[in-house]
Amino acid sequence: EQWAGVVDFCGYTGRDVDLLLSSLAPGSAAHYIFISTSSVYGDSRKLPLLETSPLLTAPQPELGPAADYGFDKCRAESTVRETCRAAGIAWTILRPVIIYGRYNYAPRESYFFDLIQKGDTVVVPEKGLALFQFLLVDDLARIILGCLNAGSARGAVFNAAAPDLVSYTRFLEALEEITGERLPVVPMGIAEIEARRLPLPFPLDGHIIVSGEKLARALDFEFTGFEEGLRRTWQWWRSERY
Repeated sequence: EQWAGVVDFCGYTGRDVDLLLSSLAPGSAAHYIFISTSSVYGDSRKLPLLETSPLLTAPQPELGPAADYGFDKCRAESTVRETCRAAGIAWTILRPVIIYGRYNYAPRESYFFDLIQKGDTVVVPEKGLALFQFLLVDDLARIILGCLNAGSARGAVFNAAAPDLVSYTRFLEALEEITGERLPVVPMGIAEIEARRLPLPFPLDGHIIVSGEKLARALDFEFTGFEEGLRRTWQWWRSERY
């Protein structure tokens, strides 16, 4: 078949990328879009992180089971560039932050929705200073379409992040505003959270702050605000259950 675009959501390693691209007939794909991650960036005090910021140079054993994730994605990005250039395929690399929204299989926002539904206590880090960003899945879909249609996206790397900076405190404030529920919150130290293995889905003690301005300029793109995106997601989640 001839493909106007191939969108790879499932490439975690260079080998994954090679397997996919080698399965395509030569010349059959006009554009390959690789969904990477903002986790490819190394530690930096210079925030927000730009597409040119330093990347990881080794695995991160402190992350336990996820130790190889960001570094493997780095190496997969290198494979994308090398293999696509050799095959004459246009490529784009997207580095999204925390993705949320309809049909999310990862227990991120739904973790809190479930607690609200059950009337359970919500545990948050005692020192909720970590800041992170989100990307509505609808926005990611629009970004992918934009990349397929924009010549400026070919051979480019883009961060994909709405500009809103969110903490656990702000996240819960938004939930209360959207749901009209008063949430019973229990602040807890990070060490205790980790000892109890509570599955809090967002960073506990480190910022994830990246700039999505390059993408916004290249695609003339406007990100959905965090609160509006969370409102839509809550309404969809409730409609699926009632």
